[in-house]
Amino acid sequence: MRTWVQDRTGESLWPALDAVVSRLEVVRRRVAAAQADEARLLAEAVGLVAERTALLRQEAQQQGRSPGRSGDADLPLREVCLELGMAMRASDRGVQRRMTEAFQLLSLFSRTHEAWGSGQIDAGHAWAITRAGGMLRSDADRARFEELALDAARTESPARMVQAAKAIAATIDPAAFEQAARRAYDDRSVRLYDLDDGMARLIADLPAPLAHAIHDALTVRGTAILNQQDVGSGDDAGAGADADADADADADADAEGSIGCRRTVITGPPKRKSTGHSRRCGPTSSPTSFSWENRRRRRPGRGWRTSPHASR
Repeated sequence: MRTWVQDRTGESLWPALDAVVSRLEVVRRRVAAAQADEARLLAEAVGLVAERTALLRQEAQQQGRSPGRSGDADLPLREVCLELGMAMRASDRGVQRRMTEAFQLLSLFSRTHEAWGSGQIDAGHAWAITRAGGMLRSDADRARFEELALDAARTESPARMVQAAKAIAATIDPAAFEQAARRAYDDRSVRLYDLDDGMARLIADLPAPLAHAIHDALTVRGTAILNQQDVGSGDDAGAGADADADADADADADAEGSIGCRRTVITGPPKRKSTGHSRRCGPTSSPTSFSWENRRRRRPGRGWRTSPHASR
């Protein structure tokens, strides 16, 4: 039993807590082992799909027909995903994604799977390593990445490991990291979902600097509306209107900054002679229109206030 709280003689001051922690560690190791076993089964299912697909292709060739035209080419995959989805209470598409990642884990990062099964790391660590390392193009790079990533995983939380794994992969092969970022950019999309009471939810996959700019502009607008609702007296009304005007100017500046950010991200790196610069998205329409330091200054009792140098 591991003792966490001790007195000077080395005796535990809270034996009940020590017992809970020790039992929790055992349970966590069992959970990790079970999850690693599940990943192995999902990877084996990929092999079943490959075998069944090859068999159907062989049968089609013997019968003189093309597997691609018969509509049976992806039948094994659909069948396997359906059966596994019923067992796992998951969608077919979700099962297919998990099968792909499990196969990649077992085939490319076997040491990570072993560390997961032994309880040295958790599921979040394993998937972070698999997803970030999948962009690397050579066995040597993947081996080097896995060694460094496992060292980090033993001390980092799963959430922090996501960024750590990406940083390690980018250091080992910067070109592959840029290529993966470009693919993600090309796959961006916009989705709209109808909600109740005349509302709707808009979800857009955007470059991070542009998404942050849009979110910030909407936040400023919402804060201005809330501040305006709180105005009650004449003096307060004047102050509230001043804050609202400041917020409007800030939001307009953000909109200008968003356009500049979008132009920078889409058309390529900015020219060096540009004067305006943003910490997140490069040059904007004016030097101060999208400055994280200048734009947000908290005024006591009021909402966010823009820099006095920002113009509408």
